[in-house]
Amino acid sequence: MASRPALRAKLLTLMSADLAAKLPDITIAVSGLVVEQAAPR
Repeated sequence: MASRPALRAKLLTLMSADLAAKLPDITIAVSGLVVEQAAPR
């Protein structure tokens, strides 16, 4: 069985990879919101 620090490091790596994969979608969504809020009404 893996030690707790090793499991934690593995989980952190997986979370980082998942976040990196989602980053383009997050960036597009945020920039879309900024453009909508900046547009004059």
